Amino acid sequence: VQWPTALINIRHDRNWAKIDRFCKAVYNLKTHIDYTFPRYELIGDVAILRRGEPRPSDDALAKIIGGKKKNHGVRIVVQHDDEQEAQLSDQADRSRRQNFIQLCGPPRNPLMTTHIESGVAYIIDLNRVFFTPRLALERARLCRCVSRGDRVLVLFAGCGPESLAICARTEADSIISVDANPVAIQCLHRGQQALAKTKPQAALKLTIIQDDVLHFLSSCQDSFDRIIAPRPKHPSLDGDRCPSLDKNHDDTDAFGGPGGYRFLEAILPRLSKSGECHWYDFAADHELTQNCPRSCAFIQAACDRASVTARITYVGRAGPPVAKRQLRICIDFVLLSSSSGNNNISPEKDKDIT
Repeated sequence: VQWPTALINIRHDRNWAKIDRFCKAVYNLKTHIDYTFPRYELIGDVAILRRGEPRPSDDALAKIIGGKKKNHGVRIVVQHDDEQEAQLSDQADRSRRQNFIQLCGPPRNPLMTTHIESGVAYIIDLNRVFFTPRLALERARLCRCVSRGDRVLVLFAGCGPESLAICARTEADSIISVDANPVAIQCLHRGQQALAKTKPQAALKLTIIQDDVLHFLSSCQDSFDRIIAPRPKHPSLDGDRCPSLDKNHDDTDAFGGPGGYRFLEAILPRLSKSGECHWYDFAADHELTQNCPRSCAFIQAACDRASVTARITYVGRAGPPVAKRQLRICIDFVLLSSSSGNNNISPEKDKDIT
């Protein structure tokens, strides 16, 4: 009995010795970790420091530029100029504009860069166009949803990451991209030219239109199998606020009516029978666990006013959180039928939500 007991005790002592050595190694490792290394988002060859990050030291900037594996070819490091952006917001400047302070690297004005994602090149003016690589997985999901022969409409296309990805990676028949920002349209044209060098047939499928989205939807007579549409909303409106649907309030909001109702109502007639809309919105994190009832009710109200029936097929988050406990979400709904009666969203919604 003593011999097995002694053998077990020896093994226990040996294991505890290993644990002690491991703890000492981890403790010593802490002295070599630079916890002040700045966090940043990489777009092309430009590293953009996260908001709230203090100005890094020269050593930290050198690590960003010349880090491991050449750090994906970073050449410029910039930081948001919060003061100037706040002044623009106070002036109600509705052109999408971001201002940066360049911390290191060769001077570049305008701040243009080329971002490669899954073999597709996006040309981006970071000062005037919104783009984030954090939506790469959502763009891949959209491409998987597109079927052969689909006619796709991309609203508020920006520099065209969704449009170019669908052109290059799917067998869609045609893609129409609409945006009112002339700088974004110029970036999209350059992205189409870059795509034509590697996939000329794919680039021919893309049609680029510079126009106000509501004006385009009212004048367009075509129907589409798939529409990608972020919800426009006036910056002054609270995310939890659901304004009145009174027509008298529509003219006071140049972002598609109160909360975007007029915009969504203009989309529904452009969907073909069994057409699908990918509707992007913002929601609190606790709403996602309940399948975003507020956003679903928003779609239901628009469908009721348009006398159409729709079925929601997907509710999920799109990318990482945009703020504390705030998520960008996507709701996919399919148009089922149109009638003159009072139609609600199909009762099959609950079982179709994933």
